[in-house]
Amino acid sequence: MKKLFSSKWTVFFSGFVFGSLVFSLYLYSMGSHSANEYFKLKGDYCIDDVGHLKSGTLLQVDKEMSEGFTRYILYLNISDGEEIEKYKTKEKDMIIPYWLNIKDTTCFE
Repeated sequence: MKKLFSSKWTVFFSGFVFGSLVFSLYLYSMGSHSANEYFKLKGDYCIDDVGHLKSGTLLQVDKEMSEGFTRYILYLNISDGEEIEKYKTKEKDMIIPYWLNIKDTTCFE
């Protein structure tokens, strides 16, 4: 009886350790791009019909896409006194992607 009780605890403990290890590896792989990972633009980039981003602009990694590109987050500070138009939509957490192109003489400014 004592050997049966001991083996149950051994199996339980081994399963707990293995499960914890697998969960830790999962969390590590999901967090490979942490919220603190930023990238600095090495050159000037153009956003069609919007403007341009200068070299040195810091971007935060959001998500790597299987289609072969990475989405970044750019935070903008706007003064409270400046008026901006509110855009109403029924979509929740809508993302509007802008493609960056290397800035050249044809870039909108």
